[in-house]
Amino acid sequence: MNINLLKRNILKFDIVSFDIFDTLLIRPYIKPTDLFLHMEKALNYPGFADERKDAERRARIRHSDLEDITFDMIYDEIDDEFKGMKQKEMDWEEMVLRANPEMKQVYDYAKAQGKKIVIASDMYLPTKFIAKVLKKNGYDAWDKLYVSGDFGKTKGHGSLWFEMQRDLNVKSKHILHIGDNKYSDYKKPKKFGIKTVRYISIFNQFININKNYKKLKNNYCLGLSIILSIMAYKWIVEKCLTICKRDYWEDLGYLYAGPVAYGYTRFIEKTVKENKIEAILFVARDGYLLQKIFNIFKTKVKSVYVYAPRFLNHICRIDYVKNNTQQAQAIIDFYKKEFHQLYLSKSITNPCEFIQRNKKRFLNLATKQMQIYRNYLLNKIPNAKKYALVDTVTGAFSSQKLLQSSLQKEILGIYWGICREDVVNQFNQCSFVGVHHGQVSNYFTKNWNFIEFLISSPEYPIKNIDASGKIVHVKQENHYEIKRAKLYQKIEKGALAFVKDIETWFSGNNIFLSNKDIINWIDSYIDYPTKTDMYNMSDICISEDSMHSKYIPLFWKKINLWDFLKSPKKVIKEIKKMHWRTVFQSILLCVKRPISIHTKGLKRINIAVLPYLRKRYFNLSLGNSSSFCYAFVIGNIKENKYE
Repeated sequence: MNINLLKRNILKFDIVSFDIFDTLLIRPYIKPTDLFLHMEKALNYPGFADERKDAERRARIRHSDLEDITFDMIYDEIDDEFKGMKQKEMDWEEMVLRANPEMKQVYDYAKAQGKKIVIASDMYLPTKFIAKVLKKNGYDAWDKLYVSGDFGKTKGHGSLWFEMQRDLNVKSKHILHIGDNKYSDYKKPKKFGIKTVRYISIFNQFININKNYKKLKNNYCLGLSIILSIMAYKWIVEKCLTICKRDYWEDLGYLYAGPVAYGYTRFIEKTVKENKIEAILFVARDGYLLQKIFNIFKTKVKSVYVYAPRFLNHICRIDYVKNNTQQAQAIIDFYKKEFHQLYLSKSITNPCEFIQRNKKRFLNLATKQMQIYRNYLLNKIPNAKKYALVDTVTGAFSSQKLLQSSLQKEILGIYWGICREDVVNQFNQCSFVGVHHGQVSNYFTKNWNFIEFLISSPEYPIKNIDASGKIVHVKQENHYEIKRAKLYQKIEKGALAFVKDIETWFSGNNIFLSNKDIINWIDSYIDYPTKTDMYNMSDICISEDSMHSKYIPLFWKKINLWDFLKSPKKVIKEIKKMHWRTVFQSILLCVKRPISIHTKGLKRINIAVLPYLRKRYFNLSLGNSSSFCYAFVIGNIKENKYE
C-alpha cells in the first residue's frame, strides 16, 4: 500500500473511518479462531477451541433475527465447563492485540490534520472493551466508535453504514473508509457512496513478497500460525521504520535459529517438569544456545553447560565401535606417550587388535583420565538427585554414557532425535522428533547441518581436560571456523531477540511450536533460497567429522567452468551433493545427464528431460500411483524446487 497516496486522499475528506481488526489492530494468528486453540493449550482446557466456535455458531442460529450477536450471547450458549473462560478470553485478546504500525501512521496523520475520526467494526466483543484496547495501543481521541454487536447492525449488511451517516449527520461523499475486508469494508460502503480504500492486511502483504511461505499458509498448525504472523509483524515494523540495511545473519538468527531453539527448548522444559529433574546438563556444543534460551523461561531447574564429546568417551571408557580403526587409532594417539616405543617403531598395524592386546593397560589409563573428567564435572555441576542431559542427535549415546559413568547414576537423555532403534531401549531417554534409523537429514529436515549451524556454539573441538579441570581446545586456525565464530555472534543475537519478543508478546505463555512446524519452517528456507541467501551462504562450510579435519559446503559453493574442465567427474559429484545450485551448475548437470529414466517393471515408467533444471516446465502423467503410472517431465524431476 502506498501510504503517501493514502495520506493525500485523507486531505480530501472531512471524516476518516477505520476498521479495527487486521487494520488498526492485529492479532498474532493467521486465523482469529487460532486464539481459541492457543488458549486451550496454554490454559489446559481441552476441547475449548471447538466448543467456543460451536457456541458462537449456536448463538447466531438462536438469534438469527439479529444482524450480529454479543459476547454475552456466545457465552450463554457455551458448555458450563467453559463459562469461566469468558473473562480469560477478553484478557487474552487484550494481551495479544497490538497496533498495526503502518495504519498507526495513517491514523496519527488523519488526527494531526484535524479530521473527524470514526472507528467501525463487525465484532461481538463489547464496545467498552474494544475502546480500552484501542487506547492501550495508542489509538485515542476518536470521535465515534461503532461496534456491530452492541449496535445490532453490521457493516456487511449495510445498516451500520446507514447508522453512521445518520448519527454523524453528513453526506456519504465526505467520508473515507479504510479497512481490510473486501466485502464489508470495500464493496458494501461503496454502495452507500462512501469512498473506500481496501487495506491489504500485514500478513497477506508479507506472504505476497515471501513466496516460500505460501505453502505453509495453507498447511499449518498453531505454532506456524504464530510464527508467520510474528515474522509479518517484524517485517512491517522494519518497513515503517525504514530499516534498509538489515544484517543478514542477525535476521537469520531471528527467523530460523530462534524458532528452532525455542520449539526444542519448550520440549526440554516440559520433559524436565514431567520427570521432576533438578539439574540439567546442556552438552557442548549443541547445547550452547539451548541453555541460554532455557534460562529465559525462568524455571527453578538449575542448568549448566558441560563438555562431554565423543572423543572423551573414547579415552575415558575405551568405548569405541568394534573394528572402527579410526576411533581405535584416536585412543592410541591420545595415550601414545604410554606406548612410546611401540608407537615410534610403527608396529601398530591394527589399532583395534592393539587395544585388545593391551586392554588392561588401556583401562588403567582410562580410569585415571575418567577421574580427571569426574573432578571437572563435579566442580561444574550443582548437587542434585535427578539429572538430565540435553543434546541434539545421537546414535551411540556417547555423551550419556560418559556422564552416567562419571556421576555413577542414571541420567535422563533429552534429544532432538535418535538415529538408532537397536540401542534406544538401553538408555533412559526421550526425543523431540522421534527415533529413526538412517540418515539424519532424511528425517530431521532436508539439511541437518543447517540446524547445527544455527544452534551450535562456534567453538573448536576440545583436545582434553587437563589435571586442573581446564578445557583444552584444538587451536583455531581454520578459515571457516573463524568466520563462523564471528557470524554466530549475530545469529545468537537474533535468536535471543526472537525468544524475548515471544515471551513479551504472550506474557511467557508457550506458543506450542511442534517439531513438524519447525521442520516445515526450516525446509521452506532450504527449498526456496533467494539471491541474498545464495550470496551469503556461498563461503559457508561446516566440518564433516568430529575433529574438524574435513569441510563441506553447508548449501553450495562456487564452481567455474575451468574447475569443470579440469575434473568433470569430481565437479559433477560435488554439485549433486549440493542443496542449492546456480543456473550454471544445473546446466552442467543437464549436459552430463540430459535425460533421466526411472522404471519399475512395465507398471511405472518416469522419463525426465533436463531433470536438473531448477524448475519444472512440463508434466504429463497417466495412470494412478497404486496400480500403474507413466510420467513425462521437462525440468526438475522432483516435487521441490531443488533436488
